[in-house]
Amino acid sequence: MRIFSGDGRLAGMAEDHSRAIVVAESLLANAGVEAPLQPGVFSGEFDRQFGWTLRVTPFIQPDVAQQEQQPFKPYWVELTVEWGENRESRSFTLSTLRIVGENQNRQPTGFGPR
Repeated sequence: MRIFSGDGRLAGMAEDHSRAIVVAESLLANAGVEAPLQPGVFSGEFDRQFGWTLRVTPFIQPDVAQQEQQPFKPYWVELTVEWGENRESRSFTLSTLRIVGENQNRQPTGFGPR
């Protein structure tokens, strides 16, 4: 009986992890679609089981002279998803570098969190 219950628990954990990855990839892909990407920390929940935190920070390029005059702004975007309780808590982080272009009015035309 213990073997079967252990297998069921592991299968449930794997299913939760797979669901969290799919939703996290979607959240990360949509970051900046509805609003311009801007530095900050944003958070929320999905399915009442998973919490997420999105961190957007400017990516500083030490070898680029006069970075302010570049026609784009790079941002480092990290999304952390957490779920579970106490000893069973789980989490992972996905990250990407986003390049945001600017139009002639200096308004961001790239991506931002929902």
